[in-house]
Amino acid sequence: MGHASSRRLLEAMLDRNPHSDVRGNALFTLARMRKEQADYGRNKQATAEAEKLFERVIREFGKEKLRGFTLAELARPELAELRRLTIGKPAPEISGEDLNGHPLKLSSYRGRVVVLLFWSATCSMSRELEDFHKLLKQMRGKPFAFLGVHADDNPELARAVAEQYDMTWPSFNDARNGPIATAWNNHSWPNLYVLDRKGIIRERG
Repeated sequence: MGHASSRRLLEAMLDRNPHSDVRGNALFTLARMRKEQADYGRNKQATAEAEKLFERVIREFGKEKLRGFTLAELARPELAELRRLTIGKPAPEISGEDLNGHPLKLSSYRGRVVVLLFWSATCSMSRELEDFHKLLKQMRGKPFAFLGVHADDNPELARAVAEQYDMTWPSFNDARNGPIATAWNNHSWPNLYVLDRKGIIRERG
């Protein structure tokens, strides 16, 4: 749907198609496209438009379905991400346990710049890991923290991979559809956030 004419096609489907499910799916796709153009909140106009489009999906077509889910179920996490997880917003609290069952809390790192990495033991990160280790070495002794969120199943594999690749930083133990991944609307790995010393999201990617 990245072609330049996609928006016009979807808008025409929304305006003229007689079937509610087609119109709803066209609107949802339009909202997703505008969210991508919002660039994590950098494009303020696109961000505001995407919010309005998702709100309309929920209001007018929430009961229509896509891939077995209602459009309301699919649109709400996208809308929440736009409102809570864009650049300039305070990062939501994360409270849980690390891969070894020890308590771990994001807000306890307030006062440091934090790199938050969503990762999966089943996803190769060999190139990224080299950069992460360089970053840790570069920031040694500074008010900085590197934290992970293992947002996938199989914590045993996660512990083995962390040991194999010398991932010495703490990682929250979550799951693919776990509470952290759900709250942060995370569906891909690796996925990075940079938080400033006050816990404000300053970079995503």
